[in-house]
Amino acid sequence: MKPLDKLVGTWKASGETTGELSYEWMEGGFFLIARGDTEQNGQRTKHVEIIGYDHEAGAEPAVPSRLYTNRGDSLSYTHEVDDKGMTSWFGPKGSPTFFKARWIDDDTLTGAWE
Repeated sequence: MKPLDKLVGTWKASGETTGELSYEWMEGGFFLIARGDTEQNGQRTKHVEIIGYDHEAGAEPAVPSRLYTNRGDSLSYTHEVDDKGMTSWFGPKGSPTFFKARWIDDDTLTGAWE
């Protein structure tokens, strides 16, 4: 999961969505836990997301996650992270709704939902 190491820490979100996101490894190092406190269109949302590889036999290497919000949402995402940036699909990889971002430097990731 080394590419996900780049996400560890606290991040400020700006643009259409504002707020703070934090990422930390769960004890054992198999799952990345993300927490967020954000606002979009005047609506504040808190969430927790559990991110980890899909280890099913024969499955394509993927980084699925499950995100839960204080509004009762339960959402699935699939992520790819590398040295150039990251893509997060809503649902499975290849979904038409996705977030595409690139690293500007070690402390800045810029992107948008498409």
